Amino acid sequence: MAGPTQASRPFASQEALVGAAREMFRLRRERCEVEGEVKDDPSRIDAARATDRASTRRWHRCVRLTGPAIPFCKLCDDKRLSGIEREILMVLVLDRLAVFGRTIGHCADLVESLGYSARHSIAAMRALSEDGRLFSEGLIDYEDEDEDLRDRSVRPDPAVVDSFLHSSGNRPDVWEVKDPQELLDQLSTLSASLRAVAEAHDLQRHGYGSRQSSHYALRRTHRLTKGLRLTLEGHRDWKLGALFSTEHGFTRGEQMILLALIGKECGHLPQDDSLYSGAGLARASCTDARFVRHLYPTLMSSGRLQTTGLIQPGGGSDQLLTDDERTLEEVEFELASGALELFGLSQRSGRRCAGRFNPRKPVVRLDQLILAAGVFEAVRMALAHARHARTLLDTWGFGEVLPYGRTIAILLSGPPGVGKTACAEAIADELNSPILAVDYSEIQNCYVGQTEKNIVRVFREARANDAVLFWDEADSMFFGRDRAEHDWEVRNVNMLLQELERFDGVCILATNRKIALDSALSRRIAIKIELDRPDRELRRHIWEKLMPPRMPLADDVDVERLSEADFVGGEIKNVIVNAARRALLRGEDTRVTMSDFEQATRQERASRWGEVGSRRLGFGRV
Repeated sequence: MAGPTQASRPFASQEALVGAAREMFRLRRERCEVEGEVKDDPSRIDAARATDRASTRRWHRCVRLTGPAIPFCKLCDDKRLSGIEREILMVLVLDRLAVFGRTIGHCADLVESLGYSARHSIAAMRALSEDGRLFSEGLIDYEDEDEDLRDRSVRPDPAVVDSFLHSSGNRPDVWEVKDPQELLDQLSTLSASLRAVAEAHDLQRHGYGSRQSSHYALRRTHRLTKGLRLTLEGHRDWKLGALFSTEHGFTRGEQMILLALIGKECGHLPQDDSLYSGAGLARASCTDARFVRHLYPTLMSSGRLQTTGLIQPGGGSDQLLTDDERTLEEVEFELASGALELFGLSQRSGRRCAGRFNPRKPVVRLDQLILAAGVFEAVRMALAHARHARTLLDTWGFGEVLPYGRTIAILLSGPPGVGKTACAEAIADELNSPILAVDYSEIQNCYVGQTEKNIVRVFREARANDAVLFWDEADSMFFGRDRAEHDWEVRNVNMLLQELERFDGVCILATNRKIALDSALSRRIAIKIELDRPDRELRRHIWEKLMPPRMPLADDVDVERLSEADFVGGEIKNVIVNAARRALLRGEDTRVTMSDFEQATRQERASRWGEVGSRRLGFGRV
């Protein structure tokens, strides 16, 4: 290290800056030691002070001369830091780099390590306070703001420390991926990083987090994003490169929002993850928790991402979106058709993260059902409507006169056990579509606004998977609003009706109490099918249909006589299965007798809810 008399010149490197700072603080410690130990040698004290002053002046001059060539010097110049502020920040950086030579625990330790006079020590404490430029500019932070200033643990902005650890010329590794699909798979790490940023900013907003934790998550996101950009530069034919192309000119905030929603499309996180709400996307896309609100205009209906058809509220429910920030925070977003096409995601892979609302393959075929002639005709009409909806609505012009959208809404009503669920399954099977079955217990949520979100999510998942949407016990959700006791009940029904009107698919509602449904619902239902209790002739067909061909029957089994019992299909199924179980009590080499059926019939009657003489549920005593 050159002596204090050497001419000042710009620092050639960050290492030279750090070395000179260490030397400056070493000479200052020596001066403090001399002043404390040597009392009778004024010349030695004067020499130590002169060396300290010369070293300090030279270091500050070199920082000013270096300017933007080194990040730390550029920061000092941009923020117009005073000499004391520069030294405080440099000490904190040296401490984090483990090269200061002593541990800095609290503000009092830091000020003492600077070796200032009483007057300058007070100035240093002012510089460390909330009113100082270092804190207001985000260059320092505290771990314990409730403590007195002298007892607070102070930390530098991690970005300042990182500027010494990572050379600006370093390029992150290019992702080792072979094709666009593999690239989308590897994007899961970026999705997790964006969620970490959102969570860190949320904690900081509530006073529990720190700028340091936010920075670490941001740093990882920045590194992953740079790696993604470099990867796409080497594969210019991959459509995801549109994210960083000059043609589209997306801002950083827009890029982060789109990347998060691409992760949603690929199933990297659960579909209802908080990252995909307006608040989550804004937090993940912002570099500073204090400015999260600045990202909200990017998500609004007037923002470029929505006006160009790249993003939309969940399920396309743009009526939910207003310019009110509180509403915007709660809305869940997804990629719109424009983004799916732009980024080559138009063909859904079906690998989305599993949630509570998952379509499945129907398990009942139409030829397995025994239906009354009128019911069967109504089902055929519903199927014809679904199969030829475009002809009906567009070619024949009904879409211009039907006031409630393009939804094919079907109401199945009737007592329990008559086959409403089986009928819905058979309709989905005939349409070669999955079925998404939901009920009240899955939708209702005690948290304000969550039920509405679940409703939107159900319709969105049905739309995304081209599934038949089946609402079991619909009267629990679509009840008359005039009977509502709470405002949230009215909101839920309004939301259901709104989504039903907007849904472009098949929606089947099943209810035991048709008269309990909201009156507005009848105007949105295209086909109403009432399934009554089967008459004797229909019951005989059901008995014959539900008895497996390989079931060993005794010669005394009389289906005509069994059909006399006033049972619905579900009860007949139970009787047949329980009769077989009773026969198996005698061993496998046996036949199911009429006596087995009679006992199973009595058991089924006895287990009915509300019947006079009901004794118990399940298996009765033989």
